[in-house]
Amino acid sequence: MHNRFRHAMLWSRNGNNISASFPEIVDALHSVLDHRETVLDGEIFALGSDGVPSFSLLQRRMHVLRPTAQLRNEAVTSYYVFGVLDIDGTSTTDMPYLKRREALANLSLEHPRIKVPPHWLNVDGPTMLEVAQTPSGRYRGQENCLNLLAQQAISRLDQNAAES
Repeated sequence: MHNRFRHAMLWSRNGNNISASFPEIVDALHSVLDHRETVLDGEIFALGSDGVPSFSLLQRRMHVLRPTAQLRNEAVTSYYVFGVLDIDGTSTTDMPYLKRREALANLSLEHPRIKVPPHWLNVDGPTMLEVAQTPSGRYRGQENCLNLLAQQAISRLDQNAAES
């Protein structure tokens, strides 16, 4: 996601502008970013009625340049923000993970269509995997929604990994 010149834009991992397919997410990002030039890293999810991500629902929205209100209601989407890559022309990719998380938190991306998954510190891998797989550990009831990403708190962003 890139918010530049007072207009939020969504880009696919292939570099395609997909903003027209998800106008409700573009509007949400525009409202919370308050005209700040920002580059975010995230992913769009469509959740089924059971709260589980549904790729088939998401596919119904892909490549639809003007989704109708009916389609937007049938295939509700949200943008999950995993990181901030640039704020007001300043790259954050050289910052340690905890500083990037702080920068992300400071953006206050509070909107029903935008989610910032939580992060945990000082939790060993097996425990984190167990928490992620249990109903009580699922992020706000949205089962199997997020991938686990483990990294050292002092690590910097590997740009090649972020783009893959």
